[in-house]
Amino acid sequence: NMAPTLEETVDQLAREELDNWFYLPTWKQTAFCALSNEKILTDLQCWLVFQDSCGVSEYIIDQLLQANQDVICIQAGTQFMRHDDGSYTICPYTRADYDALLADIHAQGKTPRHVVHAWSVTHDTCTQIDDSCVDACLTTGFYSLLYLAQSLGEVDIEDCCIEIISNGTQNVTGHEVLYPPKSTVLGPCRVIPLEFAHMRCRTIDIDLDNVDEWHYREMLRLLTTEIVMEPKDPLVVLRGNHRWVQTFEPIQLPEQDIYRTRLRTGGVYLITGGLGGIGLAMAEYLAQQFQAKLILVGRSGLPPRSEWSHRVASHNGDPTTQKIRSIQSLEEAGAEVLVMAADVTKYDQMETVIQQTLKQFGVIHGVFHAAGVPGIGLIPLKTPESAAQVLSSKITGTLVLDQVLEHVSLDFLILFSSITSMTGGGPGQIDYCAANAFLDTYAQKNVAKHGLTVAINWGEWQWNAWEQGLSGYDSETQDFFRANRQKFGITFAEGAIALRRILEQHFPQIVVSTQDFRTIVDLSKNLTTDHILNKTSDKNQSKAKHPRPTLGTSYVVPQSELEHKIAHIWGDLLGIEAIGIHDNFFELGGNSLIGIDLIARLRKELAIESLSVHILYEAPSISAMSSILDNTSTTVSPVEERQDRGARRRARQEQRRRNA
Repeated sequence: NMAPTLEETVDQLAREELDNWFYLPTWKQTAFCALSNEKILTDLQCWLVFQDSCGVSEYIIDQLLQANQDVICIQAGTQFMRHDDGSYTICPYTRADYDALLADIHAQGKTPRHVVHAWSVTHDTCTQIDDSCVDACLTTGFYSLLYLAQSLGEVDIEDCCIEIISNGTQNVTGHEVLYPPKSTVLGPCRVIPLEFAHMRCRTIDIDLDNVDEWHYREMLRLLTTEIVMEPKDPLVVLRGNHRWVQTFEPIQLPEQDIYRTRLRTGGVYLITGGLGGIGLAMAEYLAQQFQAKLILVGRSGLPPRSEWSHRVASHNGDPTTQKIRSIQSLEEAGAEVLVMAADVTKYDQMETVIQQTLKQFGVIHGVFHAAGVPGIGLIPLKTPESAAQVLSSKITGTLVLDQVLEHVSLDFLILFSSITSMTGGGPGQIDYCAANAFLDTYAQKNVAKHGLTVAINWGEWQWNAWEQGLSGYDSETQDFFRANRQKFGITFAEGAIALRRILEQHFPQIVVSTQDFRTIVDLSKNLTTDHILNKTSDKNQSKAKHPRPTLGTSYVVPQSELEHKIAHIWGDLLGIEAIGIHDNFFELGGNSLIGIDLIARLRKELAIESLSVHILYEAPSISAMSSILDNTSTTVSPVEERQDRGARRRARQEQRRRNA
């Protein structure tokens, strides 16, 4: 009578016929019964409010204080500072300031249960999008939420709800002034709850540009009631006294005559990421069906053509030679191919690409922006540098294309987005989700620009470009993802057909999913680190522990009580009988996901209030870890109290699941 697992449920979903793959993101108005805040907030709770400069958070703070809540205000500044009135200033792009903030609040005996993050509410949504504006927007939005989640994840917080308030991110009425970089807050909103069981998130988008005074006051009233209620919808839009939630409407895009399309016979098409698997597949389709002239842009490019014959004749099977063979096949199919090495995030390099293309072909009919970098690494281990690489290819790359194509008349600009922007994509995808959310909003804002701008939210392809993204998972979970890709992934031929059908329409955004997408969205909420870790734990507990593998280090038995405790936890997680104090965690089969669970168990077992997951990389052996923990001054709370709080948290989570 056990409920089916997530994997079993996904596997039971049918693979739909291609006619049923298409969905329109749309909005559903929901009834909203606004109760008084005093009736909802029946006990004293601690609220952190990251204040905007537009007055929205001031209204919320006033209402919370009237409901006798403990409110701590945080403003953006240049350095950490605690003020006499109990408020704080922190630097948005300094991770240490978030740690200092939480440590200072904890020293006062307070534990934040709610966070209202309103730094993405601004009055400048109609200004031109330039580099400095994008950087500022990402700093106070995406990166601020990333740092906040990292800091909250390292302290003992029983249960926390993060409310992300923004404006200019969602197109509901058609009259909003959109600011696509702000949409990146959807990455943290969707992925934080997948990685941290005790954190819940909701994004609430409001409108400051198209409202009169009465509707503005109604919006503030509903906004305050929204944030004090249990979050059920991850994305909520408030417009005046109306509340909207996102939904997905199936739509039929029938097959039509191949020549009734925006694609031209002999057309000139530029593809960023053109030397990747999907880019080359689209190029092959354009070559075979339309004898197109193709400009394939890749960061590394290819060797000079004078070397191609020798490389191919040598039967070398390296990736570069395979790409050369693919391009030769394109030319044999009747295409003219220009391969150019350029970084899509660099204006000068892309300007050179455009000018050389126009010089050689005289025109560009369409652009496919398929460049992308996979999201790798869980939130506790995510660095701003690694996140920036994922964000820049889609965000900066799109904005660079927008600039270099300003005076070029196109039939269309296609942005290769992903369903990840609406599902979260699972643990480790906070930056990839955010980057694709930007593409979606950019297309909504600029649908009439470049002839037609459309973001296609592709489901998973059978072609595998993101193998690195599986590195943090156990082998069984990796095998599931690979098998799922092969069974339900989109083939290149199917992707080409779907692309042509979409180009016959005028929608700014289309979802392509081989399975019922609404079900996929619901199931994605259960693809959490807890689910994966519980599955791994159940597997380890059902099997006898295996002997210590052969390692380069000699086995040295734990000596101190602390070393014995650490070794016991390692053994339970890794399923190993005996672990020496000099054995390396990762050589024993550990990975980042297990490592995060390990740190959580150490906090609980050793009653440590705050412990960074980076200790595992600084001290990957029991001996080194024990030494650091022995010399770390920590604030310790009674273990019984911690366990009791954990039990209450699990009970509340279970109740929420039943009510969902």
